Formats: sequence, C-alpha cells, structure tokens
Amino acid sequence: MVSIRELADLIIAAKEKLHKLPKFLELEAGSFAVIGDLHGDYLSLKQILEWLEHERPGAAIFLGDYIDRGGASLLVINELFNRLVNEKMNYVLLRGNHEYIYRLPVWPHTLPLELQARLGEGWKTVYGLLLACFAELPLACMLESCLCLHGGFPVIDSRAATLAELRTGCLTEQENVVVQVLYNDFSEMLENIAPSPRGAGYVVGWQPVRQFFRENKISVIFRGHQLFNKPAVKLFGKKIYSIMSCKNVYPEVLKKSAAILVKPGKKFIKIVYF
Repeated sequence: MVSIRELADLIIAAKEKLHKLPKFLELEAGSFAVIGDLHGDYLSLKQILEWLEHERPGAAIFLGDYIDRGGASLLVINELFNRLVNEKMNYVLLRGNHEYIYRLPVWPHTLPLELQARLGEGWKTVYGLLLACFAELPLACMLESCLCLHGGFPVIDSRAATLAELRTGCLTEQENVVVQVLYNDFSEMLENIAPSPRGAGYVVGWQPVRQFFRENKISVIFRGHQLFNKPAVKLFGKKIYSIMSCKNVYPEVLKKSAAILVKPGKKFIKIVYF
C-alpha cells in the first residue's frame, strides 16, 4: 500500500480534477460502460478493470458507493483515483449516498475503522481529505439519451422532475434534489411514490416513471443503490437498469457482479457478468 503522503497527494489531485467538473455531466461517447456499487469489493473491481482494458469503451461510468461494507474501500479508492488522474480513458466517478456521509449519516460506515487499521495515526488526515474530495463528485451524467446516477430522478411537488429541474438542482446542489438523486429507489409494485424505508428520499412507482420518460428525451436510466436478488435488473419495461458490482459484499444474495456495455447510436445494451 502507498504511504499516507502519497495517498494524500493522490486524493488532492483527484479533488482538483473533480472540482473542474459540473455536478451534472453531459458527455459524448461512441460507447460507454456502466459499473454499479462497489462497496469496497476490490476483487470485483479488478475483474471489471481487466474487462474495461480489453473492451476500451469511450467512457467508464461508475455509479457511486465505492466505500463501506466490504473490507477494501481504501484499495478501491486508490485504484479509481489513480485511473481518474492518470488514465487516458475517460473514467467518470459519480457520487453515491455513501459519499454523502458529510451531510447524511449512513449505516454501515466502516471506512473510518478500515483507515484506522490500515494507516494508523494518520487516518484522520486521509479521512478528512476523502470527505472533501467526495463533495466534488458529480451527481449525474447524460450520454446522448442515457441518464446515469446513483439512486433515481427526483420527485418535486408529487410529480416527476423535468430534466431541466434535475440538471439545475444538481448544478446548484439543491438538497432536496441531491438527496433524492442519491437515495431514491424504484418499485414496480407501486403506482405513485412512498416514503423510503431508508429514512431519506422516496420509493418511486409507475406513474412518475411514465411521466419522467414521457416529458424528457431519455431512453434509459442506469442506476445502482438498490439490492435485488440479481446483480442486474431491468425495471419498468427495460426503461431502468439497476446494477450491483459487489458480489463479494453480498455473497448470500449475489452470485456474480455486473457491468453494462452501451452503444447508444446502435441502441446496444449488453449486461456483462463477473
């Protein structure tokens, strides 16, 4: 493992690069990959990175939740920040709700204990730098008509937000928008919305989903956040793909980790398992 000084320098370099990005990214890429929650699953990340190096998509979109639960959060962060800073491929790191810990508590939050065990007395310095860096992570990314975010689109005044409201809310970091982007879940059993059992955000059903897709020029949403009994789940008639990339964190539930390869111009979506 790198020294505390090297790690601190890397986090500062990543923060400086992220600070230049808008919170709502709009990119062009002939193809792109989408990777779901990692939660300190370094083994799954290494498999996915090997696949990315072979596939070489135009961009690799990571949907957040890099830390906690698994025991290798620091290795995951070190690997991704190195690639963010040094790689030629466009690595896009979005924020998850576990990277919003400085505003809303999450459980479990195992990162401090891991840093303490791995780094000793200097762990608090690294933790503080990481929290500052997490605050710079973008919240959402549009690639042509594909929307990538961690949780879901926000609901405002009992209706689905417009894309303009989502974009503006992300760019200005409106708390009601940010929390929902990071925390909202989806259920095909629900017609409208319900308070989330997580204690933040909503569970969103058919009516807001229909409205969001009808009123905005979006073909598909890629998101993570929500644990199903499979690593990749298609919801609402394949309008929403929910992805988890951390099989070693949930071995009782997930037999594999997943990523998605997308070629928007060809309307090509392929789920890849690891």
